[in-house]
Amino acid sequence: MQVNEKRVTPLVRKKRAIMLKKVSAIAAVVIILAAIIAAWAYVATSSATVHYISPSASVKLAHNGMFYFRLPGNTNTYLVTLENSSNGGALLYLTQLPVLNNPISAVFIFPNEGMNLSLEGTTVADIHISLIGSNASYAKLSLEPVDPSLGIKAASVPVIAPMIFIEQALYTGNVSVVTTTASSTSTSTTVLTTVPSSSLPVAQLMQLVNNTSPGILMNGYKALYEKDRACSAGVYNATYYKYYNSYPSGPNSFANVSTMVPTDMNITVSKVGGDIYSATYSTVSLSPSASGPAFTIAMNITNGQIESAVFEGVFRGLNYTQINAAYQFQNSIQNYCGAYIPYTP
Repeated sequence: MQVNEKRVTPLVRKKRAIMLKKVSAIAAVVIILAAIIAAWAYVATSSATVHYISPSASVKLAHNGMFYFRLPGNTNTYLVTLENSSNGGALLYLTQLPVLNNPISAVFIFPNEGMNLSLEGTTVADIHISLIGSNASYAKLSLEPVDPSLGIKAASVPVIAPMIFIEQALYTGNVSVVTTTASSTSTSTTVLTTVPSSSLPVAQLMQLVNNTSPGILMNGYKALYEKDRACSAGVYNATYYKYYNSYPSGPNSFANVSTMVPTDMNITVSKVGGDIYSATYSTVSLSPSASGPAFTIAMNITNGQIESAVFEGVFRGLNYTQINAAYQFQNSIQNYCGAYIPYTP
């Protein structure tokens, strides 16, 4: 359709001119974006403050805020940024610099809960990140290094395309508040609670526990619970129908089940006596009845012998064979609702 220029008003001509300028500006940005990306890794580490986390750090991030950090004994630089947040949780992006050469993890964390993650992209956790609190404007995080030698399994999280992350990082702000703590122990939701930490052979015990059948099973459940925090009512209902040919209701409704299924497992190490130490796996849930010690294993760290192994809490009344069968079934469900689906032998 041809436009009669004689009928075009001065206001329309002005709007056209503004639009042409905007299009030209966008084209210019696209042309120089490649150059900016190439220099971004250098700018990130040279212009931003890199914080060494030892033993832990509390970080308050505004939306799109970024925090650069390093872990003890590691020269790599990592970045965490807040993509979105609300009273119900926070979506974080984490990566190792330079961005173009490394995977980017998208992590959603619920308030007062945490996740064991691998910044190196392996199956072994090297950091525990907890969400202390959040709202529509910011999120307050606790970052605590995890010794990889413990062999704690890292949660499986989605990976996003580097370009999405870079486009955001190029045009956003910085960290609003950073507080580094001086405490060597933590009583919050952490992967490991040791009191006093210096007197316990944590690494030695966990290496033994992680090589036992029940230890491997509990670490598997821990990873499953962390992954399935992303379960939604729609996916749960569809998955339940697939296995039971009916939609869940009553006690099996999503509203009921979602408050009972654990979202994490904490590990507490303590001394029993002599060379015997115990590791207790405790579930974390919205329901008090589904929270607390679930499995305790005591081992002799000198000869590696299992002294005792007790299932309790959410596993009360079940033996290893039954719990393992349930885990194999739930873990085989290829979505974020496996832990929600009841196992029927």
